[in-house]
Amino acid sequence: MNADLKETVKWTKLLAIFGFVFIGVLLVVGVLTSIVVSNLAEYKSTMSIPEGTSTIVLIFFCVVAALLFYPNFTLYRYSVTLSRSLGNNDPALYAKAVRHMRNMFKYTGIVVIAVTALLIVDLAVALLR
Repeated sequence: MNADLKETVKWTKLLAIFGFVFIGVLLVVGVLTSIVVSNLAEYKSTMSIPEGTSTIVLIFFCVVAALLFYPNFTLYRYSVTLSRSLGNNDPALYAKAVRHMRNMFKYTGIVVIAVTALLIVDLAVALLR
């Protein structure tokens, strides 16, 4: 069982680090997209882009990055705490690691339920128009 848990530590740490990198890339893309939208609005081309759209785009990307940060952080904490608990053979640290994992799944479940509810409401509004 220890070998399986040690393997889990490696994969969860890798996934958490990739998650943090993805969040950084997402923020960079958000800033670049905001700049592009702002420049498009200045050219007054045939496209009608309302003022403040670039700010809304940037806020959207920041909100998505913020929503993704917590599960990645708890996954990383799970990995580190589980690694320490296996190294020290400490049941209290193991229990703490499991709490980190539970918190990650609980948060992810709540976000999935909230996004699904928003999509259902959006679909209902679109169908009623």
